[in-house]
Amino acid sequence: MGKGDQRTRRGKLYRGTYGKTRRRKRKKAEQPPTAKVTAKDTAKATAKDIAKDSAKDSAKATAKTTAKVTAKDTAKTTAKDTAKTTAKDSAKDSAKDTAKTTAKDTAKESAKATAKDTAKK
Repeated sequence: MGKGDQRTRRGKLYRGTYGKTRRRKRKKAEQPPTAKVTAKDTAKATAKDIAKDSAKDSAKATAKTTAKVTAKDTAKTTAKDTAKTTAKDSAKDSAKDTAKTTAKDTAKESAKATAKDTAKK
């Protein structure tokens, strides 16, 4: 029971094999090296994260508020401009219509008067 025996520990060592009498050592799962973190580092990191988060939140809130205000102002301005334009256009149209009607009526009356004058002569 020496080096040539496959069942003994010595034989396993000699041959470089493994089995029931010579077990392999299990490899531990490799873990990434962890850096030592102190309480100060944690506090600094937490403070930075809080500052970043609050800055993001305030920026989002500002953007939302600005968008709402801009939308309201745009709607009001558009409504006012539309009303003004509509009023101006309707005033122009009615003035044109009145002028046309007056001109037609005047032309008709003068044609009638001319016809009467011609008929009398």
